[in-house]
Amino acid sequence: QRIQFSLKKNLIIQAAMRREGLKLRLRQTISDEQRERLLYHMDALGLNDSQRIAYQQKLSDMFLHLCNDDLLFRLPTQEEHAAALANVQSAEEREALIAGRTFMSIFDQDKDGTWEFHEFAETYLLLARATHGSVEANTDLLFQALDRNKDGVLQSSEIVTWYERLYAAGVLGGGPSNKSMRDETTHNMADFFMTHADANADGRLTKSEITEMFKKMREKNGRILDIVDITKQYRWLQAAQKKGLKHDR
Repeated sequence: QRIQFSLKKNLIIQAAMRREGLKLRLRQTISDEQRERLLYHMDALGLNDSQRIAYQQKLSDMFLHLCNDDLLFRLPTQEEHAAALANVQSAEEREALIAGRTFMSIFDQDKDGTWEFHEFAETYLLLARATHGSVEANTDLLFQALDRNKDGVLQSSEIVTWYERLYAAGVLGGGPSNKSMRDETTHNMADFFMTHADANADGRLTKSEITEMFKKMREKNGRILDIVDITKQYRWLQAAQKKGLKHDR
């Protein structure tokens, strides 16, 4: 029994040392510019020095857990996603998969199909700021999610595509059950953004235009659009992994 206890203790110590080594390697993957952005977001959240350290540890642990202790998270391809959907047993499982993949894509800042640690950390901090009502963070998240071609502006078609994905994922409470009604609703949402944000009526939305729209919404309603909720989003991510979209080393 003593030998078994000693072996178990050694294994725990080795695992802890390996995890700390991985955390160090994660920090080494971040450039000075990326580190400055993370510190900027932490400052915006009002974190002191000890809270920053704790937050960095939390982000490292979360990332390594999601990546199965690897340094890169590969998003599921269209083919892998389709194969996983083909094996689901219920509408709830299907929605969880779609929601998870939709949310995963937000973290992929450069849209290369993978997460690096700095992408995960900055997006998570943006989510935290957004839930505290930051107009800037909500704008950045909106563009990160919708601006698929990364040209710095939003087109009506990109907004429609995003809301179609949210309906398919059941994120919008299921939405209209009739497909034609859903199509109409998604286009109405795009029209809403264009009507209320496109100040120069050029058919494209810039970050400054979206920021102004969010500011007006907050002044009028005391809140911005409910774009994010950290707890719900993280559950989607975990659900997607459990249903067959796990990271491959």
